[in-house]
Amino acid sequence: MRRPRLGLAVVLCATFGAAGCEAAPSLPSSGRPADGLLDDAELQTVVELGIQRDIDGVVERLLAERPEVRARAAMTLASFQAAESVVALSPLLDDAEAQVRRDAAFALGRIGDPGSTGALGAALAEEADAGVRSRLIEALGHMATERAADLLLSADLESWEEAARASSLSVLGGVYGVSHEGLRDYLIETLTHEDPSVRLAASSFFGLQSGVRLWARHAIYVRQALDSYDLADPAAMHLVVGLARLDDFLDYGRLSRWAAQAQDWRTRANAMSGLNPLGSAVQVLVDALADPSPLVVFAAARALTGGALDDSLVPLLERWIEGHPNRLAVSRELLIQLALMRQIDVVLAWVDATAPGDERRWVVGLEVLSYIPGQESLSRIARAARDPSERTAAEASLVLLRRWQGDRQSAEAHDLYFDLFRELIDDPRASVAAAARQGLESPEFAVRSFDLAALGATSAPTSEAQVKDEPSLPLLPDAQTIDWGFLRGLGNAPSLVLETTRGTVTLQLLTAEAPLTVQTVARLALDGHYDGVPFHRVLPNFMAQTGDIVARDGTGEPGFTIRTELTQLPFEAGVVGMANLGSLDSENSQFFITHSRQPHLARGFTAFGWVSSGMDVVDLLEPLDAILSATVVPG
Repeated sequence: MRRPRLGLAVVLCATFGAAGCEAAPSLPSSGRPADGLLDDAELQTVVELGIQRDIDGVVERLLAERPEVRARAAMTLASFQAAESVVALSPLLDDAEAQVRRDAAFALGRIGDPGSTGALGAALAEEADAGVRSRLIEALGHMATERAADLLLSADLESWEEAARASSLSVLGGVYGVSHEGLRDYLIETLTHEDPSVRLAASSFFGLQSGVRLWARHAIYVRQALDSYDLADPAAMHLVVGLARLDDFLDYGRLSRWAAQAQDWRTRANAMSGLNPLGSAVQVLVDALADPSPLVVFAAARALTGGALDDSLVPLLERWIEGHPNRLAVSRELLIQLALMRQIDVVLAWVDATAPGDERRWVVGLEVLSYIPGQESLSRIARAARDPSERTAAEASLVLLRRWQGDRQSAEAHDLYFDLFRELIDDPRASVAAAARQGLESPEFAVRSFDLAALGATSAPTSEAQVKDEPSLPLLPDAQTIDWGFLRGLGNAPSLVLETTRGTVTLQLLTAEAPLTVQTVARLALDGHYDGVPFHRVLPNFMAQTGDIVARDGTGEPGFTIRTELTQLPFEAGVVGMANLGSLDSENSQFFITHSRQPHLARGFTAFGWVSSGMDVVDLLEPLDAILSATVVPG
């Protein structure tokens, strides 16, 4: 007999985070009870079969006598995303054990086969267990069919399940683009719901790209809802993004108000995306350079870049750059703007003030110099190629090569580049000398008498990756093998402590749901590979990404990949996920931390932990901030 519906509000809070209850917990949670994985050989076999992508072996475990094994097998199949497993999973929605029903519903949702819609709807109508119901509601949101919207709209739900309904409908329309008028009307009406958690769940639909076309003709109701919000209402962060995408002059004043006055930095940053630097909003963007949130300042600087700003703003931008020598991400945006405004002397003076060995500043300098043609910028690039930092020198030599590809049509440039490459080929650092050799082997230099054969010790690279500091051997040659003894040493709840340039961030890792991922990140951290690695990609109110232990700019390949492990941890604010190469099973060393709810990541990325302390530090991180050290604490 299925248990009565008890404690449902608690489970929904854990499952849907801030969108699931008015008094949201301070930490996210997957809501999945522990099953003793680290000490259970039978469960470990299921995980290993999953890593091997042995679908037949895992499906066979769906019939196991022990419910823990059936549940683990069901959860494991979620990461396969194989439609052929739906037939075996669907009967488990009527299993005698709630844990099995819950994990089967989760797997069917992550697989996303619309053929499962009817079975999920029928199960929801009969289900009494709180945790199972939450997974069924969530799974219907991934069915990408109008029938799923009908079932969610007509389902007999308790009042505290309304946020879960709104969340799933938002995913259906905003992530999968399900065009359903009833869905749209429900979400519009729910924007002014008295429960702030329901408002927040409904509003997320309007911030997702795929839903814009469905509600654009009804934007008046979105505007009315936004105008009724208190300036502290987090639901506004999604509505301002949606209105910004409409690019309607009716919203310029509204967006300016939220950009300047919203109490949540996320809302202010989102509103910046809809402000035009060529109109009256330019003053709002300029004023935002003094915002207390670094990411709002970064968003404002990005919005300012690319437009023909009035020359009267040049002194202000100069003063900002001079007064904030350590805010390199913002300086980068403003320097690019100054370069586009042909304020070349200002930009070159900033580059000339870069000290030898300052890798982070040279990253910005080399990019900004790409916006400036001519010999003056070229001479600075050559200077960087002789920098004492091998990483700076290697990157500068690559920039020089790319610059040569664009300038080689000009015969006047040949002498200059030949002299630069000839000087660098004697550099003792292999990456710099290899780039110089590649330049000297250009056919334009074939008639010159320089004897490359005499420098046979330095071979030319065949690709740009070879000039970079790519490893010759995989850093983790056994990356697809789980060491259960190692994981037992870590425990079910180990912490990864990141000392960053902004402060300390502690991540609690989810060993039981993502054992291979946790093992990989912990091993890399213990070996010191994350020390000094920058946050190379930070998108305000989306995420901060780091972990490129090779190239440090997001392009590095550490020589191994690991399997995707989809977990029941929702991508709410502060959740840690593995970056990948755009497809399942392509993760390596890179990971990210989300700033807010990101439901579109659920079916494609491994969520393996959350920020247990230091979220205020995460909200300060800008591109080029870095991990100073990473420490693993068993737990």
